[in-house]
Amino acid sequence: MYEGRRVLTLVPARGRCDGIDHMNMRELGGHPLLRYTLRVAAQLPFVDRLFVSTENERIAAYAREHGVDVPALRSEALSEPDVVMEDIVAEALARFAESGEEFDLVLVLYPNAPFKRPEAIARAMALALSCDFVVPLYGHRDYLWEVDGDRARLAGDAERTSREAATVKHEERGGIYVYNLASGRWADPDTRETGFVEVGFHESRMVNTVYDLLMFERLARLPGSLVDDLLTCD
Repeated sequence: MYEGRRVLTLVPARGRCDGIDHMNMRELGGHPLLRYTLRVAAQLPFVDRLFVSTENERIAAYAREHGVDVPALRSEALSEPDVVMEDIVAEALARFAESGEEFDLVLVLYPNAPFKRPEAIARAMALALSCDFVVPLYGHRDYLWEVDGDRARLAGDAERTSREAATVKHEERGGIYVYNLASGRWADPDTRETGFVEVGFHESRMVNTVYDLLMFERLARLPGSLVDDLLTCD
């Protein structure tokens, strides 16, 4: 439980192609990509129920081998590329309700964000108590451009000066989401109040391409403390 609220932790792991064929079972640092999220989820003291949502028998078997519940395979209709996470959450809640299990918060951890940490997840959980939905954001000062036909203009900055003076922009990265079920608006993007947890450069990295897998391979094998040292700017 988290502050007296029951927590369902959902790891969505399709077996189909998500930019990479069978991405969630691709090896990174000697383990399937899915393993990193299952490992961090196991460190969370407030989780009442942890399960993997998948339509794939291989992924389900792997999760069960590592002590993670897969109560039933996800319906094929909820494994298509255009399905939204709210529908997957709703299906999971309905299935657990059939056996009498109710929850107050749903924590969703995406497996293609292998470097997320318990500290960021805990911050997201705390924020979820005062809003409907929490997303992970990574802030940076890179220049972004909007394209209109064959012309481009700066987005978020009045002019191109120095990177240090540029406006901070935020990208949705990090694979940590929390739904506050006490709110009737948690599933409605148009009306819900969305909070955010800010994540650092390393923990915001996500695997979406083969290039990402190759680039993150060495990082995945390094001790976490060494990665922190390498990323620290004196």
